[in-house]
Amino acid sequence: MRTIVLGLLFVMCAQTARAATKTEVMVPMPDGTRLMTDVWRPNPAQFPGPRPVILRRTPYGRGFPFPQSLLVWNLADLNGYIVVSQDVRGRGGSEGTFLPFFTDAVDGPATMRWIEQQDWCDGNIGSFGASAEGIVQLLALPDAPDSLRCAHVQNASDNLYDSLMPGGAWRAELTTSWLNGFPTPTTLAAWRAHEAKSTYWDPVIVDAAERSRIRARVYMTSGFFDIFALQQTAAFSHYVTDSAPGSGHTLVLGPWTHGDAQTPIGELAYANVAAPTDDNLAFFNHCLKGQGTPNWPSLRYFVTQIGDDGAAATGEWRQGTLWPPPESILTPWYLTAAQDVTTLTVDPSNPVPTVGGANLSVADGPRDQSALDARGDVLTITTAPGTSDYELIGNPKARIYAASATTDVDVVVRLTQVAPNGKSLLLTDGVRRGRFVAAPSVLTPLTPGVPVPFELDLGPVAVRVKAGHSLRVAISGTNSPHYEVNPNVAEPLSSSPPPMMTTLSIYTDPAHPSTVTLPVASGTPPLPPPPPPPLPGEGVDAGAPTGRNCGAGPGQAVSMWVAGGVLFALRRRRRHG
Repeated sequence: MRTIVLGLLFVMCAQTARAATKTEVMVPMPDGTRLMTDVWRPNPAQFPGPRPVILRRTPYGRGFPFPQSLLVWNLADLNGYIVVSQDVRGRGGSEGTFLPFFTDAVDGPATMRWIEQQDWCDGNIGSFGASAEGIVQLLALPDAPDSLRCAHVQNASDNLYDSLMPGGAWRAELTTSWLNGFPTPTTLAAWRAHEAKSTYWDPVIVDAAERSRIRARVYMTSGFFDIFALQQTAAFSHYVTDSAPGSGHTLVLGPWTHGDAQTPIGELAYANVAAPTDDNLAFFNHCLKGQGTPNWPSLRYFVTQIGDDGAAATGEWRQGTLWPPPESILTPWYLTAAQDVTTLTVDPSNPVPTVGGANLSVADGPRDQSALDARGDVLTITTAPGTSDYELIGNPKARIYAASATTDVDVVVRLTQVAPNGKSLLLTDGVRRGRFVAAPSVLTPLTPGVPVPFELDLGPVAVRVKAGHSLRVAISGTNSPHYEVNPNVAEPLSSSPPPMMTTLSIYTDPAHPSTVTLPVASGTPPLPPPPPPPLPGEGVDAGAPTGRNCGAGPGQAVSMWVAGGVLFALRRRRRHG
């Protein structure tokens, strides 16, 4: 049914779009390379004179029916915009070599300057695109001319390195599945040859100095399980604080996956997950035509409440100005297991499989992690069921003290919500690769057997955790194919080192305070007392967070709750002999 509806939509758009006329132009770039560009102009009898322009730049082919037909039909035929669609360098009819995104910070602004010089442009330009088409927009923002008034960006990132290599670990599923759609055999090799965060990546990272030059207003949409959720929420926060428009930027953050807002999402069935309003046209009309007054807040986000069956979900839309919301209090959960050191086997030939999450080509969204949690190569730490509701809204983080038996290892953290029936629904996850713990720009081998803090950024969450539900942290050395399996030896990926089995030792003693920091927006999670201070001579990492505390668990794949401070008292007594 869905395919039929889309097919009818394409036919309708194609028939209606005949009112607009198309001209093909080869637009020169500063280095002389010419990019094939379609200019769709609305009926001059209905929309005379110079018009505002919507620019779409794409690696998928400028004539690709979706969203091209919708753009021409809605924006040109019905609303009098000129629509410009361009093949990026090396794609479609454009000249040059296609190295995804690496020339868009130059080619995008150059195209906008060409547009503003045309007699059919009234001096007002907006841009539009999702996913890869959104990335090319964001990269063009810092050096765009003043004629770029606004950009509507969906499901995208302005930091390609962090999107491909979060925590220094290669996102194999995302990268290979996307690149497989292009004849670019050298791209993957080139990217893998630069696994460190070096100056090689500068053309595809918008830094603080560049953000300060942004003058266009940006309207962004994303989902908590989108492949770029972490980077796009960071971009919104940076634009609000660093760029000229400030609070003029907008973010809509739903419970969605990458480009999919239909229920069920993952294994959760929602009554309704549609965006509260559709402001796309109103945004362009205001920015490019001066029509209307913006009546949408800077931030709208959906707070999910998972039902007791772990299958149904409800929720509500909230409004705000900043992400994370200022009312969220960063609350460290000090992880405590049955032993001071828990050792896991990390076998590259038998990795922990990916089940849900922010994926592109495999099953995505919130899915039950119970089977993964029960594996012997996973350490799980679970709170007691809550006695009242509480909310987590923001970006969780983790600091896990760990050691490897070899010169490299990954630390993977999954945060889940455990329903009363035992279903463990994924909320978010993150990774840190050992070779980049010391610095992301330098490959530094781990010293075998020596614990170091692995810092992890987890993706954004907005959940209301009902009474009777628990939180769980699951720690492992793999999550494949979401992250490429680490060979567990600190040699460049480009050399294809043979994988080695290793052990991952996770430290949870007071001298090595492993934590997961939760953004608590309301209520109180069921947190046991903090661990005791270290004994003389043990020392505590100076960077350990302080605040409200959570404890954790007496062993692998079991619950952590021990009433009062009994567990901590026993631990301290044992240390004194």
